[in-house]
Amino acid sequence: MVKFTVENLKFKYKNSEKIIFDNISIDINQGEFLCILGKSGCGKSTFLKLLSGLEMPTCGSIYYEEKEIKKASLDRAVVFQDYGLFPWMTAGDNILLALRQKYKKEKKQNLKNLAIEMIKKVGLDESVYKLLPKELSGGMKQRCAIAQSLAVDPPVLLMDEPFGALDAVTRVKLQDLVLDLLSKNTEKKTLIFVTHDVDEALFLADRIIVLGQVPSSIIFDENISNIKGNEKLDRKKVFENTNILKLRNDLISIINNDINKKI
Repeated sequence: MVKFTVENLKFKYKNSEKIIFDNISIDINQGEFLCILGKSGCGKSTFLKLLSGLEMPTCGSIYYEEKEIKKASLDRAVVFQDYGLFPWMTAGDNILLALRQKYKKEKKQNLKNLAIEMIKKVGLDESVYKLLPKELSGGMKQRCAIAQSLAVDPPVLLMDEPFGALDAVTRVKLQDLVLDLLSKNTEKKTLIFVTHDVDEALFLADRIIVLGQVPSSIIFDENISNIKGNEKLDRKKVFENTNILKLRNDLISIINNDINKKI
């Protein structure tokens, strides 16, 4: 089943003549883990904003479950690189804010219990509920941001370079955490994940697209599930797979060649 349909998308920001996207069309299927690669500035984050409804196309249309996207929705939760937590609110209150939007009639104590449950699910101690973001490490803040998004149980999760600012060890742990959390859901979520890291995309994704430099178009699109087989959750085996290593080199070449064309 198709989750998103993007038709003849063109986009530029208001008060700017710079065209970000030029005639992009793509279907994204339900339950896919799609990674979006591309050079910084190619529009990866903007594409997520359009899918979420935080921005609207200049021309063309974007449909979610056959309905044109006109605004943001709790069905499409976003995790940002900068965590998206209000600094004056505790971690728990940040999560409660999202929960109150979805469960408007639920008792506060029940929502608090759910927030604490989500904090524990992402590997944090219950005490984090009462801490401000400034009292948390980068990895802890990102875990809270993931808990906030998953707490409302969205069918779609949009992640904008969520681990880009983290150290290598924390990054690996959170990659594994996301895959583990997704595997425990009875209904498979659709996840669209922006990254500039080819290895991260190869490890996480079912499908990879590459956006070229602006005005951007899709210069690569491939479902890689058949290449990875059952090795998806085993980091070592993924990168011992000769087909994956070849694809890794191909992706790096595609991105570098696109850059060289614009120099």
